[in-house]
Amino acid sequence: MQRVFGALFFCFCITHLTNGQSKEHFRIEKEGEGDQLIHFHFNSPSGTSFIKVTSDEDPVNIYGHIDRSKTKSMFYDREIGVDKHVYLDLEESTQNSFSSSVSFGMLSDKKGNENDWKIYLSKSNEFGLDLNYGLGKADIDLSGLATKRLNLNSGSADVVLGYQEGFSNGTSMDTMNIKMGFGSVLLMNANLAKAKQLIADIGFGNLRMDLSDEEVHEGKVKASIGAGSLTVNVPKSGVPVKVVINNSPLCRVKFAKGFQEIERNVFINKAYQSDSESALLFNLDVALGSITFQNKP
Repeated sequence: MQRVFGALFFCFCITHLTNGQSKEHFRIEKEGEGDQLIHFHFNSPSGTSFIKVTSDEDPVNIYGHIDRSKTKSMFYDREIGVDKHVYLDLEESTQNSFSSSVSFGMLSDKKGNENDWKIYLSKSNEFGLDLNYGLGKADIDLSGLATKRLNLNSGSADVVLGYQEGFSNGTSMDTMNIKMGFGSVLLMNANLAKAKQLIADIGFGNLRMDLSDEEVHEGKVKASIGAGSLTVNVPKSGVPVKVVINNSPLCRVKFAKGFQEIERNVFINKAYQSDSESALLFNLDVALGSITFQNKP
């Protein structure tokens, strides 16, 4: 047992080996009183994972299943100033790092159990999340979690991230950053993140953003799209939306019925007025890709 986080937290690492397969359990256990902001960092080159919210008092509980001949895991913590940082880094062996990642992308159903992680975060603490995925699939349900900031970096993974209806962020979020190369990212009920701003950098992938939940919070979205695509499910009527686009002749832009262009490359919906409160403001740059604002299918 290694003591971390002063008097408030303890770190446990438990590993079971069976025929070359490793079942691992990592835990940050809370002891004493007082809540602590935890920065959780997760780096995964390939595999499947999900993040769920729990009522457990232990801030972090992780269960993993890996093939240790191909992947190794490193779980550790670090104190930076007054902040506490918890890391789970997965690293593929040198000879396996490329070939296994490609085979995972092609045969995900057969390979998924070689690198599979279940991560539980407690709603009793506030979190900053730094999530990095290479290939594979990730399901991130932050319903009710108090998330102060979120960085999502996806190389070529398929990621579903968001909130269930009626379970918004437990605090206000300063910034949600999304960077993606290939693959896809789906933001479910993104307005429930209560993010002051969302910044997206889309290379060749597809970012779909669902903003159709009735609970809407004021926010700004700034996105840069290369050859990929951005699809936005617009909020229900009554929510003001303004979109400013810096585009090229090679891109494609499409708006749902009800939007109008009030000046070149500036679009608003019927609910938007110059003095609108709680408006959603989009500032978008697009080169070769596409932008679509649509009603929820």
